[in-house]
Amino acid sequence: MITKLLFAHIGFSNIVCVNKVKAVIKPYLATGRRLTKEAKDSGAFIDATAGKQMKSLLLLDDGGVIGCALNPKTVMSRFYADAQSSQAPDESDDNIDREENTQ
Repeated sequence: MITKLLFAHIGFSNIVCVNKVKAVIKPYLATGRRLTKEAKDSGAFIDATAGKQMKSLLLLDDGGVIGCALNPKTVMSRFYADAQSSQAPDESDDNIDREENTQ
């Protein structure tokens, strides 16, 4: 089975693979601060804030952590919107269906 890779814009020209994100959490909670510190110490932290305040942490399936300047709710809405738009059928598929129905 081939898995289709989905990508979403997380601000400041940064794009993340949605398939690799396990969770989106707030960075100022105790767990978020601990995960950020551990990821920075191990070199697995990516700062995608462009100098802005970090408002969410994206936890990746390989143990990486991405700091993002968007709210968790905004990040998830972008993930959902991109997933929905990628499932929309192509116009070429519609043309084929129309041709089959006319015959």
